[in-house]
Amino acid sequence: MKGKERRTDRRLRLRVPLSCNLTHADHTVVTTNISTGGMYIQLSKGVRIKSGSDLNFELLMPPGDGYSHIKGKVKGSGKIVRVDALAAGHSGLAVQFTHPLTLSFPASYT
Repeated sequence: MKGKERRTDRRLRLRVPLSCNLTHADHTVVTTNISTGGMYIQLSKGVRIKSGSDLNFELLMPPGDGYSHIKGKVKGSGKIVRVDALAAGHSGLAVQFTHPLTLSFPASYT
């Protein structure tokens, strides 16, 4: 039997590259879903991180139904609340945002 769902925010299934600083090095990882309260990301093979670590990030959001008809940039910070072991040595991170996201959706982005 599965536990009670604790998410309170609607999740968008969205796979986009995310730039972040982990283990004192810059990495590009991939989101698997994102909401107003947090996100889940997949790390590259071999990157190790602990639950409770802080994370600063930036991602480019593609246009999509339900959030924007143009692409934009999202910056934010969060705390890693869970680390999951995934297939082939990859890890998944559940991130809870610790501050409101900074959103920028100009008419054109390069």
